[in-house]
Amino acid sequence: MKLSDMTDAEKKVLGTLVRVMVGADGRISPAEFAGLQDAADQLGADEFWDVVNDAGTHSLSEDEARAEAAAVDRKEAQTAIYGLLFGIATAGTIAVQESDLLEWVKDVWGLEPSPAAG
Repeated sequence: MKLSDMTDAEKKVLGTLVRVMVGADGRISPAEFAGLQDAADQLGADEFWDVVNDAGTHSLSEDEARAEAAAVDRKEAQTAIYGLLFGIATAGTIAVQESDLLEWVKDVWGLEPSPAAG
């Protein structure tokens, strides 16, 4: 699934969860940044960075971000978002907070244990 195939609400969730993921350990490692660059390359760099930057203007708490994520119901979008988050997290050492977010996303969306890259 391409970013352009996502609804505005799905893009917002993607951007918000990316920001939660990269902010989970309080810093962006070079490996995480490389994961972000890979995601941007896959999805279209300009639109990807616009979505991530827009998410920063909403100032959602992690609980609010999770509530928005729970509302995403298209399996294709869920799988694409999870795969992207998984790729970012595994680009470096997975912090406990990142692992917790991945587990929560997988559980709330009922995804299989292994991610499918979007």
